[in-house]
Amino acid sequence: MPAAYLSPYFVCNGNCREMMEFYQSCMGGKLTMQTYGDVPPQPDMPSLTPEMKSRIMHATLENDQLSFTGCDAHPGKGAPVVGDNIHLSVAGTDETRLREMFKKLAVGGEVNMELAPQFWGDIFGMLKDKFGTHWMFNIAGRK
Repeated sequence: MPAAYLSPYFVCNGNCREMMEFYQSCMGGKLTMQTYGDVPPQPDMPSLTPEMKSRIMHATLENDQLSFTGCDAHPGKGAPVVGDNIHLSVAGTDETRLREMFKKLAVGGEVNMELAPQFWGDIFGMLKDKFGTHWMFNIAGRK
Protein backbone atom coordinates (compact mmCIF):
# COMPACT_ATOMS: atom_id res chain seq x y z
CA MET A 1 0.00 0.00 0.00
CA PRO A 2 1.32 3.47 -0.86
CA ALA A 3 1.99 6.07 1.84
CA ALA A 4 -1.22 7.81 0.67
CA TYR A 5 -3.71 7.53 -2.19
CA LEU A 6 -7.13 8.91 -3.14
CA SER A 7 -10.15 6.76 -3.96
CA PRO A 8 -13.82 7.63 -4.68
CA TYR A 9 -16.23 6.18 -2.12
CA PHE A 10 -19.88 5.69 -3.13
CA VAL A 11 -22.61 5.67 -0.46
CA CYS A 12 -25.65 3.80 -1.79
CA ASN A 13 -29.26 3.41 -0.74
CA GLY A 14 -29.45 -0.38 -0.58
CA ASN A 15 -28.08 -1.10 -4.07
CA CYS A 16 -24.33 -1.18 -3.40
CA ARG A 17 -24.00 -4.89 -4.23
CA GLU A 18 -25.81 -4.40 -7.56
CA MET A 19 -23.74 -1.30 -8.40
CA MET A 20 -20.37 -2.88 -7.57
CA GLU A 21 -21.19 -6.12 -9.45
CA PHE A 22 -22.22 -4.02 -12.47
CA TYR A 23 -18.97 -2.03 -12.36
CA GLN A 24 -17.02 -5.28 -12.05
CA SER A 25 -18.79 -6.65 -15.14
CA CYS A 26 -17.80 -3.47 -17.01
CA MET A 27 -14.22 -3.04 -15.77
CA GLY A 28 -13.14 -6.44 -14.51
CA GLY A 29 -11.02 -6.72 -11.42
CA LYS A 30 -11.34 -8.21 -7.97
CA LEU A 31 -14.47 -7.37 -5.98
CA THR A 32 -14.61 -7.88 -2.22
CA MET A 33 -17.66 -7.13 -0.08
CA GLN A 34 -18.47 -7.22 3.63
CA THR A 35 -22.04 -6.95 4.91
CA TYR A 36 -23.30 -5.20 8.05
CA GLY A 37 -24.18 -8.68 9.31
CA ASP A 38 -20.52 -9.72 9.01
CA VAL A 39 -19.24 -7.22 11.58
CA PRO A 40 -19.40 -7.23 15.37
CA PRO A 41 -22.19 -5.12 16.91
CA GLN A 42 -21.24 -1.43 17.17
CA PRO A 43 -22.47 0.98 19.87
CA ASP A 44 -23.72 3.54 17.30
CA MET A 45 -25.61 0.97 15.20
CA PRO A 46 -29.25 0.09 15.92
CA SER A 47 -30.44 -3.52 15.93
CA LEU A 48 -30.25 -4.80 12.37
CA THR A 49 -33.15 -6.28 10.45
CA PRO A 50 -32.40 -9.34 8.31
CA GLU A 51 -32.55 -7.08 5.22
CA MET A 52 -30.06 -4.62 6.74
CA LYS A 53 -27.69 -7.45 7.73
CA SER A 54 -27.41 -8.34 4.02
CA ARG A 55 -26.57 -4.78 2.95
CA ILE A 56 -22.98 -3.85 2.17
CA MET A 57 -20.87 -2.21 4.88
CA HIS A 58 -17.78 -2.01 2.67
CA ALA A 59 -16.99 -3.07 -0.89
CA THR A 60 -13.80 -2.63 -2.93
CA LEU A 61 -13.26 -3.09 -6.65
CA GLU A 62 -9.66 -3.14 -7.87
CA ASN A 63 -7.98 -3.84 -11.16
CA ASP A 64 -4.56 -2.88 -12.55
CA GLN A 65 -5.60 0.72 -13.21
CA LEU A 66 -8.20 1.66 -10.59
CA SER A 67 -9.57 1.13 -7.17
CA PHE A 68 -12.81 2.40 -5.69
CA THR A 69 -15.02 1.56 -2.79
CA GLY A 70 -18.62 1.81 -1.64
CA CYS A 71 -21.22 0.88 0.95
CA ASP A 72 -24.92 1.03 1.68
CA ALA A 73 -25.91 3.90 3.98
CA HIS A 74 -25.18 3.29 7.67
CA PRO A 75 -28.22 1.88 9.50
CA GLY A 76 -30.11 4.63 11.27
CA LYS A 77 -28.45 7.46 9.31
CA GLY A 78 -31.17 7.85 6.67
CA ALA A 79 -30.98 7.61 2.89
CA PRO A 80 -28.04 9.26 1.13
CA VAL A 81 -28.73 12.47 -0.76
CA VAL A 82 -27.52 12.59 -4.36
CA GLY A 83 -24.50 14.87 -4.27
CA ASP A 84 -23.69 13.77 -0.72
CA ASN A 85 -23.34 10.12 -1.72
CA ILE A 86 -19.74 10.28 -2.95
CA HIS A 87 -16.87 10.62 -0.50
CA LEU A 88 -13.19 11.02 -1.28
CA SER A 89 -11.36 8.30 0.59
CA VAL A 90 -7.73 8.91 1.54
CA ALA A 91 -5.85 5.87 2.76
CA GLY A 92 -2.29 4.83 3.39
CA THR A 93 0.33 3.99 5.97
CA ASP A 94 1.88 7.40 6.71
CA GLU A 95 0.03 8.18 9.95
CA THR A 96 1.72 11.56 10.54
CA ARG A 97 0.99 12.82 7.03
CA LEU A 98 -2.60 11.55 6.97
CA ARG A 99 -3.40 12.98 10.43
CA GLU A 100 -2.07 16.37 9.31
CA MET A 101 -4.17 16.27 6.12
CA PHE A 102 -7.27 15.38 8.17
CA LYS A 103 -6.62 18.25 10.60
CA LYS A 104 -6.14 20.79 7.80
CA LEU A 105 -9.24 19.66 5.86
CA ALA A 106 -11.33 19.94 9.04
CA VAL A 107 -10.61 23.68 9.46
CA GLY A 108 -13.88 25.49 8.82
CA GLY A 109 -15.64 22.19 8.19
CA GLU A 110 -17.31 19.52 10.30
CA VAL A 111 -15.70 16.38 11.71
CA ASN A 112 -18.32 13.61 11.53
CA MET A 113 -16.09 10.98 13.14
CA GLU A 114 -12.76 11.70 14.84
CA LEU A 115 -9.75 9.66 13.76
CA ALA A 116 -9.77 6.66 16.11
CA PRO A 117 -8.81 2.97 16.16
CA GLN A 118 -11.48 0.72 14.63
CA PHE A 119 -12.45 -2.95 14.97
CA TRP A 120 -10.68 -3.81 11.68
CA GLY A 121 -7.36 -2.66 13.18
CA ASP A 122 -6.87 0.65 11.35
CA ILE A 123 -7.42 4.27 12.36
CA PHE A 124 -10.46 5.78 10.64
CA GLY A 125 -12.26 9.14 10.60
CA MET A 126 -14.66 11.21 8.47
CA LEU A 127 -15.26 14.91 7.86
CA LYS A 128 -16.99 17.37 5.58
CA ASP A 129 -14.73 20.25 4.55
CA LYS A 130 -15.75 23.91 4.36
CA PHE A 131 -16.75 23.43 0.71
CA GLY A 132 -19.13 20.54 1.51
CA THR A 133 -16.83 17.79 0.20
CA HIS A 134 -17.02 14.56 2.20
CA TRP A 135 -13.72 12.90 3.17
CA MET A 136 -12.90 9.52 4.73
CA PHE A 137 -9.44 8.71 6.11
CA ASN A 138 -8.10 5.21 6.80
CA ILE A 139 -4.62 4.81 8.27
CA ALA A 140 -3.52 1.21 7.78
CA GLY A 141 -0.87 -0.83 9.47
CA ARG A 142 -1.79 -0.62 13.13
CA LYS A 143 -0.75 -3.65 15.09
